[in-house]
Amino acid sequence: MLTQFLKITVSRFREPRRRYQKGGLVVYPTDTVYGLGCDPFDDKAVNSLALVKRRKKSFPVLVATLGKQRNW
Repeated sequence: MLTQFLKITVSRFREPRRRYQKGGLVVYPTDTVYGLGCDPFDDKAVNSLALVKRRKKSFPVLVATLGKQRNW
């Protein structure tokens, strides 16, 4: 698995978004810790997340709205 560190700029959001859309995992900062996430609608990505985190496939899903939107 390739790890790439990117400085956070507006133009740099394209690469993590592209990886997310292709089933990749994305590390993101929160106010207290870093999160590791993926597209919750992509079974392969969720399986990869479970493997990396060494957990069963039971994760909280953080969303901005309750509607299922995938408009990029």
